Amino acid sequence: MRAFASLAVMILVALTFTPVAAAIPVETTRSAPVVMDPCAGSGMQTGARGISLVAEDCGGTETTPAGSGSSGGGKTEIDCPEVNGKVTCQWAGGTWTGRCFAGVVGTEPDPDDPAWKGHDDGVLVLCRTLACAERLDRDDEAHCSGFEERRYWAAVPPGTEVDFEALAQRAVESIGIEPVTIGIVPEDEPGRVGIVGMPVWMWVQEPGPTTYGPGVGEATAGAVTVTASARVVRIVYDMGDGTKVACTGPGTPYEDRYGIAESPDCGHQYDRQGDPYTVTATSYWVADWQGPGDIGGTIRLDRTAETQVVVGEAQVITQ
Repeated sequence: MRAFASLAVMILVALTFTPVAAAIPVETTRSAPVVMDPCAGSGMQTGARGISLVAEDCGGTETTPAGSGSSGGGKTEIDCPEVNGKVTCQWAGGTWTGRCFAGVVGTEPDPDDPAWKGHDDGVLVLCRTLACAERLDRDDEAHCSGFEERRYWAAVPPGTEVDFEALAQRAVESIGIEPVTIGIVPEDEPGRVGIVGMPVWMWVQEPGPTTYGPGVGEATAGAVTVTASARVVRIVYDMGDGTKVACTGPGTPYEDRYGIAESPDCGHQYDRQGDPYTVTATSYWVADWQGPGDIGGTIRLDRTAETQVVVGEAQVITQ
């Protein structure tokens, strides 16, 4: 009977450390926050109500995915175990995850430790089973077997809860993205008048990191940092006459030497006079953000500027 009990314990311990699936990117289109499991790492599980991240080697998750517009999301309650007759959620620097006590390795980890699995960020976590905790609690000189004590890589320390999408939004906001300054011929100045049928040129005046990109920002919450890099992918000009012109670059600034040539990359022609036409330029941005490990995604946003141009008939202008 004793041998059978020992075999059962070994099987239970082995199941405790069954690896989870490989990581997949976090989609920023979800409205739900990302909640880190107390045994969190680079893996990820999805459900109908949101996203829950789990560790590579921690054997699963005891969290409920964060709610998407509901009040039922967040972490479920985890019943803490008894360690030698005392109910505890914290032991030896670790937090009970429902499967083991997990805590960040206290000593400076060896960069060659295979537990890193090629990562150069995050933390190494020591995960000890309940049987291991009870033995060490009774005897300071006791030891735990390799089945009862496991080291693994995690993106953030156990017990960390991070809304990565909110953190990514903060990183993007730190860039200070602004509308473009519209460059246009005819200019929006007194006495400047364009002619029906003549080329109109549009461009971004003095494009920079905040008006055209690339712009870089970051945001930090506790031990977690998210970086973001944002750039304009297209500008759509609403010319005020019912026409929209999409330009995939900043455009070419007009110079007098171009005469009546058409813009090579971002132009228009009015077929009737307007006094004035209101021209709006909407710049569409793509911000790629990256958190620890394989956590990352994309945020899309836009900014709008406007100006006015006067366009008249040639015979009217010459009178």
